[in-house]
Amino acid sequence: MAVNLRACARLAHPLVMHALLACLALAACGGGGSDTPAASDGEANAPQGMVYLKRNANSADWSFGRTMAFSPDGNALAVGQSSAVELFTRRSGAWSWAQTLPFDWLDQPAPAFARDGSLLVGLPGADATLPDAGQVQLFVPTPSGWALADTWRSPAPTENGRFGGSVSVSADGSVAVVGEPGVFTPGRFHVYRRSGGVWSLQQSVAPVAPEAGSGFAQQTKVSADGSTIVVSAPHERSGEPDDPGDISQPHAGAAFVYGFDADTGTWRLRAYLKAPSPMADAWFGSATAISGNGSTVVIGERFRGVEAWPSAGRAYVFRRGAGGYTLAQTLTSPHAQDRRHFGGHALALTPDGTALAIGEIGDASRGVGAGADPTQQGLSWAGATHVYRLEGGRFVHARYLKASNTGQGDLFGWSVALTDDAGTVAVGAPAEGSDSTGIGGNQADNSVLHRGAVYMY
Repeated sequence: MAVNLRACARLAHPLVMHALLACLALAACGGGGSDTPAASDGEANAPQGMVYLKRNANSADWSFGRTMAFSPDGNALAVGQSSAVELFTRRSGAWSWAQTLPFDWLDQPAPAFARDGSLLVGLPGADATLPDAGQVQLFVPTPSGWALADTWRSPAPTENGRFGGSVSVSADGSVAVVGEPGVFTPGRFHVYRRSGGVWSLQQSVAPVAPEAGSGFAQQTKVSADGSTIVVSAPHERSGEPDDPGDISQPHAGAAFVYGFDADTGTWRLRAYLKAPSPMADAWFGSATAISGNGSTVVIGERFRGVEAWPSAGRAYVFRRGAGGYTLAQTLTSPHAQDRRHFGGHALALTPDGTALAIGEIGDASRGVGAGADPTQQGLSWAGATHVYRLEGGRFVHARYLKASNTGQGDLFGWSVALTDDAGTVAVGAPAEGSDSTGIGGNQADNSVLHRGAVYMY
């Protein structure tokens, strides 16, 4: 059975992430639509110090690990699944489940933490005003857990607007950014500012060259210091590095960097970023990351080929200098092959810009754990994650991570997160098939398609 992966992936842009996971599972399993039995997967082997997280025992949700975020101090982790966010906390070095935040919509809750423990959750499928208009909920920590404190909705809601499709918050919790990419609209993002403990909308920003379906604001990331915002538009059509109004390369993609102008009190476009050679259907901007002061921006390009390997994927590192942002480095998988999607789904960068994690959901190695052997192929779409360290101004490959129960079609690397000190890496595998619950469950089970798991190293 032939599966068109680009057609599958476009399901992620408008609506149904679960349909995309199912579509990729078909590709992984030769059209069969189910995980390979555990007997033919990599042997479950949790490395010392690795933590295996699953949904709470009372949750029937699926796709655990599609989204996640660490708190700035690294002692809390929020994990998104189909209609809930699971919260885990670390005390005295040990992780434990803390709370489930359930929602009424089957979608992709997107979490983001501030330093004070407050948590934003984007709910792009919320129907409070119009179908899929979206909303964002703000939770604050209390002695009895996280409590709902506020709900934000688009100042001008539209059907399928998907307000909350991406959320980000500065470390001090004073600036928050909410993406509203829309399905049939040009998209926009909204900046909120907190003053005296009260949040208010500061500015709504539309693209410089509005284009329906561009995916503008599909990802929005604000720097930890609240000074810089990077916004992606993976379906933007320009083939010209200096002309966002060009439409010669459908789905080439772009990214936009905004800075706060203290003189005018507004956010202004500082840089328009493109791949060195824009190419149709490459999806530049399918993943983004930004350093704490905004001086480094990393952009993923899901379907860009590498040498003879179509859709191998790339990640581009841009650095800010006196003349603006310039391309500093292009990263590809150390063992690139066809349809690996390196950098195309998840990127994470520490605030100091010295550690970078890159997901590669199409990796087919049978290896398990940290330092696995990448040459033993055979488990398509098992996935991997790569960790890079900054040395002499350039990122150098440092670690190759696999699941401790590597399985075909698990999509390990769909989401990644780093603690601020890079001491812990978390990797989501939303199609992993164990029906176990809690922490340290049965990794050898493979009975439920798309239950999902998170691994911490």
